[in-house]
Amino acid sequence: INEGLAPLIDDLLLAWDPGFFYTRTSLYPSGRSCRSAVIPLVCDIIGARQVGGFAGPTNTIFCSSCKEHRAVAEKWRDAQTTEERKGIVDRYGIRYSELLRLPYWNPILFTVLDSMHADFLLKLHHHIRDVWG
Repeated sequence: INEGLAPLIDDLLLAWDPGFFYTRTSLYPSGRSCRSAVIPLVCDIIGARQVGGFAGPTNTIFCSSCKEHRAVAEKWRDAQTTEERKGIVDRYGIRYSELLRLPYWNPILFTVLDSMHADFLLKLHHHIRDVWG
């Protein structure tokens, strides 16, 4: 997944900083600067866990703090062997995602199940009430 995401993330980094300058719009005849961000990641549970940098749905560790997630994911990215990476996933339930290159990306808050799957799995209510507040 990361190999396919990398070129997209390269473009999204440019869209965030420095962003774009539109030379003229209907409200700003002298031009306007604009930055773009991607929020949230919406997909089924398998896609969310793969793209978001979480362990698979059969893993028993589901929760982490954003700070811990980023640090452990970078440790997974920098691991030298497959066994070392497997140990990190088994212990923390986290792996690296290219989305973590985006400075604003918060994998905990920005990864949600699509409403059809979330409703089916009875998770939508929890996510809206407890995660987003």
